[in-house]
Amino acid sequence: AEEAREEEERKKEEERKAQEEAARVREERRLEEVRKKEEQKRQEEEARLEEARRLEEERKKEEERKIEEQKRQEEQKRQEEQQRQNEEMAKELQRRLEEAQEQKVRQQMEELKREGKVEPPQEQKGEGEGGDAAGAKRVDPDVKRRADQLATEVTDLMKTRVKDTLTEYEQRGLLSQSAEEKALDMLAEQVWHRADEEALRSEEGLRTLLVEPRASLAAEGPAKPAVTDLGDRIAKKLAAQRKAFNISVPWETETCPDGFRELVGDVPGWDQYGRSDGNRVKSMEHCQDDCLARPDCKSFEWSPSSRICSANRASTPTSTTRFMDFVFCQRLDQKQESAEAPRAEAERQQAPEDAPKPASTFRRGAESKKDRERRRAERNTANAKAFKENKAKEDQLKQVQLKAEEARKKAEEREQALRDQERRLEELKAEVDRTEKDLKGKQEAEAKKQEALRKQLAEWPAGQYKILLDDVPVSATAGRSKASIAHLAAGTHVTVTDVSQVLVDGRIRAQLASPRGWISLFHPGSQIRFAERVA
Repeated sequence: AEEAREEEERKKEEERKAQEEAARVREERRLEEVRKKEEQKRQEEEARLEEARRLEEERKKEEERKIEEQKRQEEQKRQEEQQRQNEEMAKELQRRLEEAQEQKVRQQMEELKREGKVEPPQEQKGEGEGGDAAGAKRVDPDVKRRADQLATEVTDLMKTRVKDTLTEYEQRGLLSQSAEEKALDMLAEQVWHRADEEALRSEEGLRTLLVEPRASLAAEGPAKPAVTDLGDRIAKKLAAQRKAFNISVPWETETCPDGFRELVGDVPGWDQYGRSDGNRVKSMEHCQDDCLARPDCKSFEWSPSSRICSANRASTPTSTTRFMDFVFCQRLDQKQESAEAPRAEAERQQAPEDAPKPASTFRRGAESKKDRERRRAERNTANAKAFKENKAKEDQLKQVQLKAEEARKKAEEREQALRDQERRLEELKAEVDRTEKDLKGKQEAEAKKQEALRKQLAEWPAGQYKILLDDVPVSATAGRSKASIAHLAAGTHVTVTDVSQVLVDGRIRAQLASPRGWISLFHPGSQIRFAERVA
């Protein structure tokens, strides 16, 4: 029986050791998994921080590049300004040396005059008085030679000083080109661009004014003379620009038909019968018929380019300047027409056969219908050609404007993308800062926790302990278990051989020598003491 009991106790001891070993292995595996998870989390956090630092470095490099570019531009502007100042200083130096030369020559001449070596100029008498007509001054040859030598020395000195100064500036890299050549190049470029722009502006302005409403020139009352003068100035300016840039009007000015007389001038404003831009007719003959159908119509104005017909109650123009290509035709009554007919016929007969016919001959209907149709067809062809050319120019201008607009939009999109990227980087940087701050706080809290645990564990060394509570369970493993191998009453003295280095289930656990198992010594969360050390 004794041997069976011992054998049973030995088996229980082996089972207990096996359970302890299995518990220890499970605990080690659990701790290993916890360490792996923490290591993986730490690596992910480091990778995230590394990416944030990389983006921050890229942003800083981009900002540094922009700053360097700005500094380079400022340095270039400063060098240009320095070069300009040096050129101005060189010119000022040259001017001062010339003035010094002239002043010194004048002083030398004054001294020679005071010494009497140079005679002042005398008035020469005429030939009747026996004087010399040339009136030349008498100068001592030696004095003249000295004056010439002095002037040569001063000139050489001036040239030497200016040349030395310019050479020094050029060696220092402040003068890459002479001021005269640079100024001439800039002037030529400005003149070229100005001429090109003015030519384009003249042609565009000419075409625009032909189709724009003329209502702005139809002011009444005290403002009418000023508006009329404005129209005259505009017409003169456009005519001068066409002449300066050799711009030819693509249409031919027509002459007034029979029964009308052409006058130079204009009646500002639209049609005096209340019609505006919509009063467009096919030809001058239709405009003539429209005026003849109105008893009080004294004149009409016709534009072959825009085909605008303006009928007027006024018989004479109020402006002395023709407006654009409008032809002013005054209506003649029967007496005026009959009075001018003999004079026109006499002029036609007296003129040689090969001489060009005057405009009045064409106005009186001497031109045949076939010739009028031919001239009208030529004008229509010229107008169609000019329209196509203007249309091509407008299309080309629209293409350029579209490209410029696309380039502007792309530039704005790039700027917006850069701003968005900078904003995202700022947000990421703020998030990284917050993460680093939280991680640092957690690390500090964990360090404090571990330090407090070490201090607590240091207060519970191995040795003799006294149980303070009743029914303290003794577990076979370091972790708490529902199955207990024994229960200790209050006041029981036990020997602790080992204390756990970490909190197990939130408690400080200790291994006993007898009964061989684990008990709880202290619970930090509730500050419950299960045993106390006996000195």
